[in-house]
Amino acid sequence: MDKQVFVDLPSKRISRKKQKNGTTYIYYRTNFRRNERGKATFDETAIGKLDEGSGKLIPNRNYYEVYLGESVDHVRSVKTLGLTFVLNRIVRDLKLDKIMSPIFESTQELLALAYYVLARGNVVVYAQDWIEGNAWTQSAPCLYSSKIGRLFENISYEQRLDFFERWAKQQTQREYWYYDVASVSSYGRQIDFLEWGYDREGEPLPQLNVGLCYGAVTQLPLFYRAYNGSITDKTYFTFLLQDFPFLDSDFPIYLITDQGFITRDNLQTTGQESKRFRVLSSLPLYLKDAQRILSDYGPSVKQDAHYLREEHVYGRRIVDTVLDQSVNIYLYYDIEKAAYDTKLFYESLLRTETELQALKRSQLNSERYRQYFKIDVTNEQSFTYERDSKAIDDYLKTCGYYVLLSTGPDLSPSEALRRYRQKDLIVEQFYQLKNEIDYLELKTHNRKTTEGKLFIGFIALILRSYLLNLLKSLPDKIRPSISKLIIELEKIKVIETKGGKRSLTPLTKKQKEILEALNISEDELGKVA
Repeated sequence: MDKQVFVDLPSKRISRKKQKNGTTYIYYRTNFRRNERGKATFDETAIGKLDEGSGKLIPNRNYYEVYLGESVDHVRSVKTLGLTFVLNRIVRDLKLDKIMSPIFESTQELLALAYYVLARGNVVVYAQDWIEGNAWTQSAPCLYSSKIGRLFENISYEQRLDFFERWAKQQTQREYWYYDVASVSSYGRQIDFLEWGYDREGEPLPQLNVGLCYGAVTQLPLFYRAYNGSITDKTYFTFLLQDFPFLDSDFPIYLITDQGFITRDNLQTTGQESKRFRVLSSLPLYLKDAQRILSDYGPSVKQDAHYLREEHVYGRRIVDTVLDQSVNIYLYYDIEKAAYDTKLFYESLLRTETELQALKRSQLNSERYRQYFKIDVTNEQSFTYERDSKAIDDYLKTCGYYVLLSTGPDLSPSEALRRYRQKDLIVEQFYQLKNEIDYLELKTHNRKTTEGKLFIGFIALILRSYLLNLLKSLPDKIRPSISKLIIELEKIKVIETKGGKRSLTPLTKKQKEILEALNISEDELGKVA
């Protein structure tokens, strides 16, 4: 054989025999019968030895004769089929190949590279080794390091925008897009949009920012844009809206963001684009407009008429003005949150008071001490303080409240809250991209390869998200993580003989459950093999 493989231990008709040297051999039982004394007996054939670390079988030539009916002398290669077969199916289901083919001449290579990134992560130098270990329904792609660099560089901005247009238009239903930004670091010194900026990850490296949109309905990544690492998120938001010239639907897209994007300019721009975009966001309570809204409407929201049964909170919609823009305000009051906020506040207040008791006059240099305390500096050596009851009471009036803002008129208080509560979906996407696909640090050296590699990571993220959605049909107790799913799929091997015959290795119960969740039958897999 080309290389040693590990297979799952057969569940039936096997026995184990451990040798003095510690090696355990696995035997397959055949020819069950009774001897002349009537005692049950059988023949045994050694089919390999047990790998103690993994619990897998290291098969010998008898294994293939028993399970595949072929002599190992006739075996030309043993390659992985399960993962590439599943990813090919997903690409067809999502029509990614049809979207990409008119845009990219090297669609097959780009998809294969996305498969590799999904399975192995960011270090693409080993892509060709992985390619050669997998079975392909078409000719195997060529992904040597020098070619990968050229593939990255040849993915132009216009091609990416063309892809986003075709990809977004395929999502025909009404959609809510969750939008957020994360930083990606790099060691590259010739990447002009890598700069020192607000470092979200604590990495002492220059960075670029990636703004990502994720569909609440499709539960798939829809669009991303990379920009300069020193530009703040709220500043770039208006430019983001200009990156959607391709969207021309019969209904506006809701962009759901956090409060960091709420500025006067952003609200004004969104209002001007209301036929294409509307924003749903939380409203910072420190804004004067938010304080006024709480003062004017806070007490009235706590009425039975405004109680939202499914959400277990009070909520109402109000048309008001925020940062000189007329918007819909969704004001909510949560009894449990009020108690929790009050408890946390007093714990913090007591800690601050304890600190004040221990401070010397020369150490009194923080404004936070004056937020809820009146401090009287009597001389250069000492000071006195007392609680600022009015400031404390003003804060306590906000406990339990939170405010959402929308530039669209067609959301009820319940729907607005449900949509906003799903905002963690976009956080999960960044986790997948940076940790599971290993894009926390890009290993690129110029702008073109960086942008090309980001695009491949985006395709891999689409495939990963789709896999996660399919796996939701499995019960929690048997649902694998994506990492374990990949491991199981890569155990599904195809044996090719020198005569050209291809046969699958036996499927385990777990592999069959996974394939069933992915809507793939064993017969379909066997036909490809």
